[in-house]
Amino acid sequence: MEDAIKQGKYESLKEQYPEYISLDQLHRICKIAKRSAKYLVEHGIVPAQDTGKKTWRYRIAIDDVITYLRRREQVGSMIPYCASASRDSKIKRKANTRRCFAQLVVPGLEHEIVEYFTFIYAEYSDVLTTLDIVEMTGLKKAPF
Repeated sequence: MEDAIKQGKYESLKEQYPEYISLDQLHRICKIAKRSAKYLVEHGIVPAQDTGKKTWRYRIAIDDVITYLRRREQVGSMIPYCASASRDSKIKRKANTRRCFAQLVVPGLEHEIVEYFTFIYAEYSDVLTTLDIVEMTGLKKAPF
């Protein structure tokens, strides 16, 4: 019974919003800052199509938003601390305060990192093509 309630918790979003939403709508639905919403999209946490336009740049499926909201309930925030902070705080930080990814892994909690990346890259097979890697990382060959 409780699982059925949780399943229907976000289904009303499908009635309120169209099949695809904008970045602005994402931040309102998730009740997060605009910079945080942009972080989610740019890092593939919430899948989106980049149209390249100035307005309505990202096209986000409402089903992907619902999946993110359910996952956020289980795992918690998927945005690293200060990842989407304002520019002023980034300017105040010194370059020597940055840490590499290996320093962020807390001994004994490696399973959380595995769960995070398993969720992010769940749709990809074990063997990746070049196009898969381009999609996953956002990196492309520079045009010459």
